[in-house]
Amino acid sequence: MFRSGLLENDNNSNTNNNNTNNNTTTNNNNNSYNNNNKNNSNNINMVVFFARRTAASSTAAGLVLLLMLSSQLAIAAPTTATTTTTTTTTISTTTTATTTTTTTAAVPLQVPPTCSALEPLGIFEQIKQDLSRYQDLDPQIRGLLSGFCAMRRKACITFRVVDGIPYVLDLFPGYQSRHRATLHGIYRALLRLGSVPDVEVVIDVTDGELQKIDLPVLVITHKRSLPAGILYPDFTFYSWPESSCPPLETSHAYSHLFDLMTRNWTHKVSPWLDRSDTIFWRGAPVDDHGARSVALQYLADVPGADARFMSWRAVSITGQNEVPGCVGLLEQCRHRYLAFLAGTTYSSRIKYQLLCGSVVLAAEPEFVEWWTQLLLPGVHFAPVMPDWSNAEPLMEMLRQQPSQAEAIAQRGQQLALKALSPTAVDCYWWKLLSAASTVLPPALDPLPTHARPLEDVLLWPDDVSLSAIHGVSGGAPPPVLRPFRETQDASCFAEESIRRWELCCDTNQFGPIGNEECWLSLAVEEQLQAADLEEIFRILLARFRARTLHIDGMVCARVLAKCLGPERTKSTQRGHYEFTKSIQRAGASKLPLVRLSLNGCGISAIGAQALAEGLGEANVEVVELMNNIIDDEGGEALLAALQRNKRWKQLQVSFNQISDPLQSRIEQVLRLR
Repeated sequence: MFRSGLLENDNNSNTNNNNTNNNTTTNNNNNSYNNNNKNNSNNINMVVFFARRTAASSTAAGLVLLLMLSSQLAIAAPTTATTTTTTTTTISTTTTATTTTTTTAAVPLQVPPTCSALEPLGIFEQIKQDLSRYQDLDPQIRGLLSGFCAMRRKACITFRVVDGIPYVLDLFPGYQSRHRATLHGIYRALLRLGSVPDVEVVIDVTDGELQKIDLPVLVITHKRSLPAGILYPDFTFYSWPESSCPPLETSHAYSHLFDLMTRNWTHKVSPWLDRSDTIFWRGAPVDDHGARSVALQYLADVPGADARFMSWRAVSITGQNEVPGCVGLLEQCRHRYLAFLAGTTYSSRIKYQLLCGSVVLAAEPEFVEWWTQLLLPGVHFAPVMPDWSNAEPLMEMLRQQPSQAEAIAQRGQQLALKALSPTAVDCYWWKLLSAASTVLPPALDPLPTHARPLEDVLLWPDDVSLSAIHGVSGGAPPPVLRPFRETQDASCFAEESIRRWELCCDTNQFGPIGNEECWLSLAVEEQLQAADLEEIFRILLARFRARTLHIDGMVCARVLAKCLGPERTKSTQRGHYEFTKSIQRAGASKLPLVRLSLNGCGISAIGAQALAEGLGEANVEVVELMNNIIDDEGGEALLAALQRNKRWKQLQVSFNQISDPLQSRIEQVLRLR
């Protein structure tokens, strides 16, 4: 819960005692570690404020139904379930189940010594706390969990371990590569530490969209005041290539970054006082009702502050991103002070800032992660007010007491080095799955025929989905249009040559726009005239077998590269226009689109205007246009269409070039819906 008090001299005994209440987030059962922090406490006299924000988010119809169902399934008090053939005792994290049949509950395996050594840090207490809420589930909850991903149809994974072998039963891709990174993280933990007992879990890979559904689903984050779900290490603890900042920063693989920070940015190697006396922040606008903009206004009043927005124009799973104004995570370590601004829900950046060994200024996060209970204000970071209105006096105080500020930075770094190491992350996954096997209901049905081994799934492209209803869908390349021979390199068509035109224009070999020799300007114009882009989207829509069209950056890149040619100003503008005009026609007349997702497609103002023409009268309810290059001109067109179409319930335009005032106007219209 929220507390207030002095930074470190408040002597909060509940932080360090042996309180056995699992619902107290500050109790880490880590007396030695916390006593160290207490003994090292400084005398900075600051007040800790904790934020309360109300999430104004709508829920899809399927989730509303699920919420209604779950509200009717009250969590029963601890009981003993009895049938004519089987009697099962209550299962806990420390007991096993006995039955009168040959079926027995999962028995935890011996904890690897590597993980046992981490117990004193208290990082596994969150597992016990989360699972304790689901100790005695109504049997009908299993039915809800089994069909959860199929009902949700996005950013959802059903994962099962059978006889030591991991399988995926449902896979609905999340934003960018996060679903694959999550599965890779699990696979790495099992490879390094060994298998776990038979278990089945449902994994949500959104940024906390399930706040109103209290089911035993693995989630990345939830509100501190409203715990729901079971927290797990998010995808960034494996890798997030779409967030890297080239050319200096080529990878966001967590093990890679952790190693570089450990070797180059400890206080012994890079003394804190040798760094720039600057408070630094870079980031993009998010759907936070202008909170980041307000924070930047207060930071602008701080002497020596370097905090401003940047834009994500184009991203790629290879990390070859186009991000003007970005500054890599390692480069940020050059500053003594780093500002942490919350995202729409949580933000994954704070762990990197702690690893830098800089003083992190932050409001206590409203949304927590699996390790947040270890993060103490005034001990590991300098707390600010939720709106950052005290940023200037706080920075003045820190600069006047450099030894105390350095101590905060050092304790924050030591926490991250010990509790957030790749080994600690792997152990958390191992312990979570092992403990879940003793608490969550076991799978009652045999392994379904559509299930796929995890090793296979890890090799699939980003747009592949898997479910019991449709099996494997997606992954097929979009239609390829043969270029006109007259405008191409003749050697591509020579019968005696191995350089066939398919190779000359292969985007995998020559990059996202193909071969420059292959896609000449004239060829681009001819292809646009001949291409039936509407047919391409019809095929893509049929692939998903739903009234949803979800195309991420990878598929967009393929379609644009194959059909629209090289990134030249004239052809690009026309390409985007034709690209979106086809969706306009499909959305307005031929396809019953309800949800349209075009993230990372390079859609500009022209494309947004074309979309608006078709969506103003369509049946669409949800539109996602994140990570494009839409400016205010395109945003105004979308807002006008939103005002005309009363069926339109959601419009996501984060990570574009739309100004904050226009973002606020769009949000105001959506709130009235």
